[in-house]
Amino acid sequence: MRRAGLILGLMLVGLAAHAFAQTSSLYTPATKDDVAAVQAQIPQPAMVVPPTEMPGGAIGTPGSYRPADARQPRITRSKTVTLAADGTATFDWSVQGAIATPVQVALSPVYAGTGVPKCWVTTTSATSATVKCVIETVSLLSVAGVNVGSVTNNAPSGLQVGVIALPPS
Repeated sequence: MRRAGLILGLMLVGLAAHAFAQTSSLYTPATKDDVAAVQAQIPQPAMVVPPTEMPGGAIGTPGSYRPADARQPRITRSKTVTLAADGTATFDWSVQGAIATPVQVALSPVYAGTGVPKCWVTTTSATSATVKCVIETVSLLSVAGVNVGSVTNNAPSGLQVGVIALPPS
């Protein structure tokens, strides 16, 4: 019922506008150029993949917008890797696409045992990073009031390490 009233109201407004346009000396029909000028001001969807984020950002192209289903490329690559028996693992993100070098890598070992996990990056490229970890254990022995310590580094086979790779900033 409300819809019928709305339609009737729009029809009456249209008729009144038409009657005014026919009697008013102010009415001039729009030309094709007038219509084209108005249409040129309507933003158009961008037809390229959205660029990756950047420090400081950048003003986009006037007159275009990013469609709702467009996806911005991800600048980071992340994965949890499991170390081999020698304490190494390689994270290969070539399927996700290369990133600018020199690659910055952050490591986060997932470990709840005794000792301290120590991890570092051994090699990086635009598409991969290799990491190595050891579990450092410290043994203290007190002999005649003198503390003697030893540090042992063991390969943490099966240890999981979170790896995050970033392009340079």
